[in-house]
Amino acid sequence: MFGLFLGIVPLIFLFGIMDSIVEEKLATAHLMVGAFIFSIFAFFRILEFASSCLGIILGEAPREITISDTLLIIAGVLSFLIFLKEVKEFKIT
Repeated sequence: MFGLFLGIVPLIFLFGIMDSIVEEKLATAHLMVGAFIFSIFAFFRILEFASSCLGIILGEAPREITISDTLLIIAGVLSFLIFLKEVKEFKIT
């Protein structure tokens, strides 16, 4: 899944840069979509950790959060805030 993340999200931003030559709104739309997808990946990481914490009931040890998980979650929250800001300012004409 992380391989998909490494391949898809940068391509979304790259196509946004290429489309910005044609129209600025297209770059903004790509930024919104990329930020939203990045937020989804961070949300899945949070769900994965939360579900491992539920394993305590079954006697399993919870999964430890690594530095990369922490960075992904922080970046996901920031990208979600960027997504909300861009959606608020985006106007279809």
